[in-house]
Amino acid sequence: MNKAKLLKVIGSCAVFILLFCVIYIRTNIQTSPVVQEDPQEQLQRTKYVPQKRASPNFLSKLRLLPHLDRRRELVAVMIENHEEARPHHRGLEDALMIQEWMVEGLVSRFVVLFDRHNPPETMGPIRSLRPYFVEATKQWTNVYIHAGGSPEALEMVEDVESRYSINALRGAYHDTFVRDEGSYPPHDLFLTAAGMQELLQDIEIPVISWTPYKEAGAPKGSGATTIDILFYNPLHDITFTYNPEHQDYTRINGGIESPAKPTNVLVLLAPITGEGEYGRLTIPIDGKEGSLHLFRNGRVYEGQWKKSDDWEFTLTNGKPLPFAKGQTWMVVIPSAKRLTWE
Repeated sequence: MNKAKLLKVIGSCAVFILLFCVIYIRTNIQTSPVVQEDPQEQLQRTKYVPQKRASPNFLSKLRLLPHLDRRRELVAVMIENHEEARPHHRGLEDALMIQEWMVEGLVSRFVVLFDRHNPPETMGPIRSLRPYFVEATKQWTNVYIHAGGSPEALEMVEDVESRYSINALRGAYHDTFVRDEGSYPPHDLFLTAAGMQELLQDIEIPVISWTPYKEAGAPKGSGATTIDILFYNPLHDITFTYNPEHQDYTRINGGIESPAKPTNVLVLLAPITGEGEYGRLTIPIDGKEGSLHLFRNGRVYEGQWKKSDDWEFTLTNGKPLPFAKGQTWMVVIPSAKRLTWE
């Protein structure tokens, strides 16, 4: 190689290195959190620093400590799933987990887990609390956002010092929630992200590592690209359909498509053991166990669930249930006859 060509190669390398350094510096400036000078804010930041959404460039993938991104402060929000409420669902696509439970009338309602530091712009319609909603989420959060509830449920959140009940029907909170004129009562009550931050500003929420269950590649399993969950009413029957291109599921409930696209569909069997005032159901789960089916990547895996203080999900061989990364939609039904797939 002659001298002129050598100088040309060296010059090209220098330009590339300079360009790389500029991109690196600009990226760090854009994604670094803003440091607050207030001493109390600094104290909070040493406890938990919410991760910003990085700009989509290759440097954002260079994570030296990826486990730090798993820290979350979760809030449970009760969201209605009455047929008149479904067209007005807001925020489900941003949930970390959606739990779907039967309530009176044998229709379903959602307990939705959001990250305090990354809430959706709007969430709702907000509805009332049930005891098994608290039992099912108490290992992950101490904050429950709801609009009323059964006496037993209200006692579980209002009479326990470490738990926080944010009841939209209480005068102290009423003005923070909003009514949507395009919806009909009682399916018209919503909460904005700004409203959530206002409600939570003086509340300490435990920091947990999410997900609390095992994430792993999909092992061999039977094919299952369509999942049907029967409520024996076309207004409430559910179908999940696998999307191989995006490796997630589309949920159709009573003919209405959900904005959420879960990567895991977890179906638990838990019997209804009683019916109380106004048809409210008794679904005991603490200290109980039962069978489950996990649907992910177009496959199905059978296993067992066990609930003490914490949930435990295992395959039939006792090994941890291998979840896919992404959102989990958990449906709890009383009988295996309600579940089919193909």
